[in-house]
This record gives sequence, structure tokens and C-alpha cells, in this order.
Amino acid sequence: MAASKRIDLICVTITVLALLITVLFMNGEALGLTPVSDGDAGEGYFTENDLDGDWDASGAYTVTLTGGGAEISGGGYFLDGAVHIVSAGRYVVTGTLDDGQILIDAQKSDKIWLCLAGASVTNRDGAALEIAQAEKVFLTLREGTENSLISQAFTDTASGVDGALYSRDDLTINGSGALTVESAGHGIVGNDDLVLTGGSVTVTAAEDGLHANDSVRIRTAEITVNAGDDGVTVSNDALTGCFYMESGTLTVPACYEGVEAQQITVAGGSIDLRPQDDGFNAKETGSVLEISGGNIRIVNQSGRDADGLDSNGSIYITGGDVFISLSGSGGNAALDAGTETGGVCLISGGTVLPPAPPRWRRASTPPRPRAL
Repeated sequence: MAASKRIDLICVTITVLALLITVLFMNGEALGLTPVSDGDAGEGYFTENDLDGDWDASGAYTVTLTGGGAEISGGGYFLDGAVHIVSAGRYVVTGTLDDGQILIDAQKSDKIWLCLAGASVTNRDGAALEIAQAEKVFLTLREGTENSLISQAFTDTASGVDGALYSRDDLTINGSGALTVESAGHGIVGNDDLVLTGGSVTVTAAEDGLHANDSVRIRTAEITVNAGDDGVTVSNDALTGCFYMESGTLTVPACYEGVEAQQITVAGGSIDLRPQDDGFNAKETGSVLEISGGNIRIVNQSGRDADGLDSNGSIYITGGDVFISLSGSGGNAALDAGTETGGVCLISGGTVLPPAPPRWRRASTPPRPRAL
């Protein structure tokens, strides 16, 4: 009986200590302690981990691609032509895989850091890099390296995988190396957020170049896209879906539409679009297309009923330099706002060439700040 009481007392003590530790972690700042952060906390378009393209790889697992196979030091295995990464951690990939893929299928709470350090993967029938499950994946391009992901065909349409680099969860591309993506479908696909904060990324795709469901966010990265369909698409029909660019370059020499999303914000960087149809298309009623900085060039030499900046809601230009050149045929317009559904077009700063039509001349007062 005495032993049983001692065991009960120990259990109660452990429970109380666990509760105290939980309270301390939850209220660390109030108690003057420094809370532990995994680098993805906080508000804004980019997290600390998004921007960390130079993380320490000294203790990372290694994946060495050997043409027809791979050698993996831990955290995964090679089976049936695929490198399977199944647990959280950091991985460095080198070498060449002639016909196969890298498949990330971890726990929903797992974060994966995957560094391409001179890696080339070709898949004759599917995604070269597929992220089936993870909380978030950080794809880092190591400085001074050339990397490639090539998908030659997609026949398994039931899976929904339709990009050479395909992620069902949040994906960030960073670092300072180079990545070439070639695809018979979309180039880079993110079912959630697709963030690019570094590296030189070149995409050639039969369909969309960059395709995301929730958002595409760009900072510092140098991106070139040749697309059979849209250069950049955010497909979510809710008004929360957005394209946001803060810095870097986006060059799209060939596409149907340049950038299509529900909300479009350009705060900086350089954008050069050569579309067959619209340059920017904020596609839903109530959408906002806002330019507050950067240099934007849109040239469409042959389109009919093609607009430079097209919003089914409003257009606000408060800064930056915008140059639009369109064919003189058809119903083309440099700026086309959804005035018939309550939208407006206001220019309160920056430079716009050619000048807007009289009804869209510069506003006498700047627009109120809006949160996307």
C-alpha cells in the first residue's frame, strides 16, 4: 500500500512539473525569458527560414545520386527509382539521377531542408522532385552550383501531380546557386504558398511556369520563365490568394498571360513581361492590383483585347515606373479597371508610360492603405 501511495505521489509531481514547464514556455516573454523560435514565426510575407539560404550543412544527411541509384546516409532510402525522404531534417543532394525522382513524404509536422549542391534529376514520367507531405520544405540552391529538375511527361493524371517540381505543402526556394526546371506540364507547383527568396531560377514549361494555390512571393530571386500558358498563376479563387514581389527580377519572354492572381502587389524589383494576352490580371471582382515601387515593362506586339494592367476590381499606382506597349489593333487598353463593378483606377505617384486615358489621370489624393 505504501509503495502504491509513493507511485501516486510521483505521478502527481511529474504532472505538476509538466504543467509548470508548459506555462513557462507559453509565457516566456512575460517572465523575461527568451522563447525558442524555429524561424517561421511572426507576421509578414517572409520568415527567417525563408531568407536563410546559407544554413549550416555540416551535420546534414547526404544524398549522392549515382545515375541509376542513390546512396543516402540517413533519413530516407532508395526504392524503385526514387529517393524517399521520410523524416524531418537537413539533406544535401549531389550527383545525377537519370530516370527517377526525389520524393519527400514525411509527417505533417516535419520541416525539411533540402540543399541542391550540384544535383540533376530527370523523370521520364512524372515529377523530378515531389513533395507529397511535410509541414514545409526549404529548397536551397548552394552557392556556385548548377542544378536541374526535368520532367519529360505526365501520364498519371489521377494523382494530380503536374509539375517538374511539385509540392502539396508550403515550399520555399532560396540560396544563391542556379536551378533549371524543364517540364511537359507546369514548371514549379505549390498547392499552398510558393516563396522564392534567392537563387537564379530558369523555368521552361509547356503550361504555367510558376503555379500556386495560395500565393507566390518573391524577394531577391532572379527568375526567368518561358511558358506555354501563364508565366505566374495563383489559382485560388478566394480574394486571399496573392502575388507579391518585393525585390529581385522576374523575366517572362514567352507566355499567354504574364501574372494572374486575385491580389497583385508589386513593391519593388524588376519585371519584364512579353505576353500574348494581359500583362497583369487581377482576375476576380473586388481584386486589387497595386504598384508602389519597382520597374515594370509589359510589351505585347500582337495581342487583341489584351491589357497591360487588368483588374476586375481596382488599380492603385503610388510609385514605381511602369512602361506598357500594346498592339494598336483590337480592344487593347494599357490600364483596365473594373469600374462597372465598383472598382477604381487611381494614380498618385510613380511614372506610367504611355499616359493613362483622361478618366484615369492622376488622383488628387492618394488612396487609403489597404491590407490584402
